[in-house]
Order: sequence, then structure tokens, then C-alpha cells
Amino acid sequence: MSARSGDREKSSGGGALGVAFLATLAGITALIAVIAVFGSPGDGQPSVSLDIVALAPSPESQSLSANARIRRYAGETLVADPALLEATEEGLVPRITADGRTAIEAYGNPFDPAETRPRIAIVVLGVGIDPVSSALALSRLPPQVSIAVAPLVPNGQDIVDAARRAGHEVLVEVPMETEEEANTAPGLGVLLLGANEEENTRRLNWALSRFTGYVGVTNLLGGQFLEEETSMVPFLTTLTNRGLLFLDGGSYPRSIALDVAARTQTTSAGATMVLDTVQQADSIQLRLQQLEEAARTEGYAVGVAAPFIETADVIARWAMGLGERGAVLAPISAVARVPAPVAEAAP
Repeated sequence: MSARSGDREKSSGGGALGVAFLATLAGITALIAVIAVFGSPGDGQPSVSLDIVALAPSPESQSLSANARIRRYAGETLVADPALLEATEEGLVPRITADGRTAIEAYGNPFDPAETRPRIAIVVLGVGIDPVSSALALSRLPPQVSIAVAPLVPNGQDIVDAARRAGHEVLVEVPMETEEEANTAPGLGVLLLGANEEENTRRLNWALSRFTGYVGVTNLLGGQFLEEETSMVPFLTTLTNRGLLFLDGGSYPRSIALDVAARTQTTSAGATMVLDTVQQADSIQLRLQQLEEAARTEGYAVGVAAPFIETADVIARWAMGLGERGAVLAPISAVARVPAPVAEAAP
């Protein structure tokens, strides 16, 4: 399933959504990376832009040891399993262990595989961009709701740790090239159409190394990147080989991500709809009802949203009666699936 651009247009009331932030990446002394997300939560369609200046890798990021990522919750639970980490020039990134364990299994939340009720996953994107709003939203959200954190968010590991401690699964929002970036100098973590496979792998490793404890990746923007087979095949192949899932955020109707995922055997899912293009309780509630209907038709559905307090409050109230209505709220790992292999054409 994938969201349609009409979902945004029909729900928008005109005007731009408003969130803006300036993220300073700790440990990078030479240059500053900035992601700006604009809009006004009062009404209208979200307008998201990415403006990232050139970013050089830091000695700190290249010399991280496994010990730097092995911390514990309450002195017992590992934040990261060292067997699931591989050292690269850009930092530590996930890998599949010798016995086949993956980050999805290690950091995913338990979910009964025998569950037959329609599964509904909700992923809150952009967590940490506005630290205060994000913290308040997370305090209200049910633990089954998953979150996504961008690699340039300050204190990203602390956000991931707090979210996992509260029961949320985590995704990394990997920046990808989009039309609006034509006149900018993208940073190290932005995947580019014009870059070769080796360069994009280096950029992806940089993004994946910012923190650990996540089950997979979702796209941050990427209107152009998601449409190109020559870009998506190596990207999704890398995620498969590293034991990570991919969520297509659903903002780009021409995305070929899920089609390519079938060929690369990438555990994947596509967003069914955006829940809070209009920041009004009635509108969000209506979208959640539509998400339920989609789940009953297809067996599962995925909604994406922003970390607004109003959104979190509506989701929390809606989720309390979901079981009585015959559906179940599930982490994203319980909805993402390995696609059936694409049949080869007969000679």
C-alpha cells in the first residue's frame, strides 16, 4: 500500500504548516548542517524543505568504538548488541550476525504472529526536530506507535533511548534528494541521484551510524531519489543485507520503492495515509477511522503523522477502543513484510 498525493490535497485547508529548526551536529567543527521544516500546525498542507550545506566527516565519527554504543537501561538491558554492529569509515552500522539475527529481531517489539485481527501501524515522523513538542507528544502516545528520528537531530541517541525505554520502535529518517535541492549543496547523509553507488553507500552509512537501536529506515523527502531504479536498487539491497526494514513514507505517488523491494527482498511497507495534514481533532479522528477501514480491507494499514501534541492526544483516545472495534495497534515491524519474489518472465 502507498499513500496518494490526493490524501494531502483533500485534507489541506490552504497555507503552510509550521515547524522550523536549526540542528547543530555535535562533534562536527568544520561545517554546520541544517535541516529546515516549515509550516503552521493550525491548518493547511505541510510544506517540507531540506537545506543542508556540505558536511565533512569528523574524526570523532570515524573513530567510534563498539564501547561507545554499548550502554544499558537500568544497568541491564543492552541499548545495542555489539554483535549487530559493523565498523565502517563513517561509524558503526547495523549488520546481520553470523547466526542470522537482525536489528528487526533485536530491537523490534514483541508481537503475536498468530494475531488475526487487522493490524494498524502508526509512525510519528520528525521526532526530535522540536524537542519540547516531541517530548510531550511521546509522553502521550501509546507504546505501540513507532517513531522516526533524522540523523541530524541533536542528541539523537538520547531520543532513541528514551523512546525505546517507553516501548516505541524506532526508524531512521534517511535524507534523500528531492526537487527542492537543485540549488543546494547536500550534506554527507543525503542520498543523491548523481552520486555513484559507492558514494551513496558512504552517505547511507553515515546516516545509519548517528545512533543505534532502530529496526529500519524511512525516507526523509526523496521525491526524485524514490523514483529512480538505479538509485533504489542498491539502496534497498543494502538495507536487506544489513537486516533493516524500509517504510515508504507515502508522500510521493511516483515512488517505486515497494516495487523494487519485491526484487531485493527487502522487508518493507508503504504508508497508507497521512493522519494530520490538518491539525484539528475532528480531521485527525476522521483520518484514523479511514485508516481502520483500510486495515479491514487489506489486513493492515500504516498511518504517518507529525509529533504534534494534538495529534498524539487524538491517537491516544482512538487507540483505547481499538481492540473492541476488532483491530489491533501494531509496531511497524509487525506490519512490514518480505515481499513475494517477482516472477521472472518466461524466455
